Amino acid sequence: MAITGVAPYGGQSPAGQSFLSDRFKTNVNLTFNGIASAANLLTTLNGNLFAGNSLQEGLETTSAFCSKTATAVQGLLNGIIAFEKKNLLAMIGGLLELPIAFSVKGFNLFLARGISAGLNQFDSIISRTIKQGKDGKFIEIAGKKQHYDSFKKEGWIEGLKIIGKNFPRLIKELYPNPFKSSELFPRTFLLCSIFMILGPIISLAGNFVPGLYKLGATVRHVFGGLAAVSLTTDKKTNTNIKQQKEGKAKGISKYAASGIFWVLAAIPDVLKHYDFFSDRIKNGTELALCFDRLGGFFFIRGNQRAGEK
Repeated sequence: MAITGVAPYGGQSPAGQSFLSDRFKTNVNLTFNGIASAANLLTTLNGNLFAGNSLQEGLETTSAFCSKTATAVQGLLNGIIAFEKKNLLAMIGGLLELPIAFSVKGFNLFLARGISAGLNQFDSIISRTIKQGKDGKFIEIAGKKQHYDSFKKEGWIEGLKIIGKNFPRLIKELYPNPFKSSELFPRTFLLCSIFMILGPIISLAGNFVPGLYKLGATVRHVFGGLAAVSLTTDKKTNTNIKQQKEGKAKGISKYAASGIFWVLAAIPDVLKHYDFFSDRIKNGTELALCFDRLGGFFFIRGNQRAGEK
């Protein structure tokens, strides 16, 4: 019989499973990402409607600090969630948010986060990957396909092996079945995540090879936008017993909600690198970060499997 205890800050939690309750994580998530999103929106509106007033410099400094802090908190929360699930790569991605948040300038923050976000997205990808038996057939119980919600039973090393086995399979299936409905989300999201990681690396090489900075930024943001589109295709899994009895999970997936906001974030963050946009719309960085923080809020909720368990 499992030993249970009271998780700090409210809520019951199995011993060793989580040292922070879902409620506490959600409150922290909403507070930091909500404040950051509001601060960036205010900065964008002030910069375009009341350009040149004395408040703008202070607003830009404040919104940059709020964004960096919220990004670090998001990384910490996602790192903790991935740690609880024993997903090593996703945990590394989450924790990478902290040094990136405090060492990268606001203009390049969204770009640099391609590395950390791409890795952390391995949690959502594997959670929608269908389990396979040794015979290569999908595993079903009572007619329902089973997914790798976490590696708590398998452990850290076996979890890496499962990722190493399934991710090449998903990539391989892109060629013959790019739009096959089964595993469409993890298949396309994985491809986008890989290029999100490569984009900032290419931009970094721009310090040595002219032209690579904008190329890398474009790669990161184009595939970041496509990743967001991919997220909008996600459907809730029926992990909730009540939902299973009703036959279908209700409501929009939190991953899908995050995708909508990240599509909106990618647009100004790509266009701000080009004069035809930046000469007309000021504070493109803050506009992108406003939507980015909203996307971050819902993505954390997705990693928590909100509404699915």
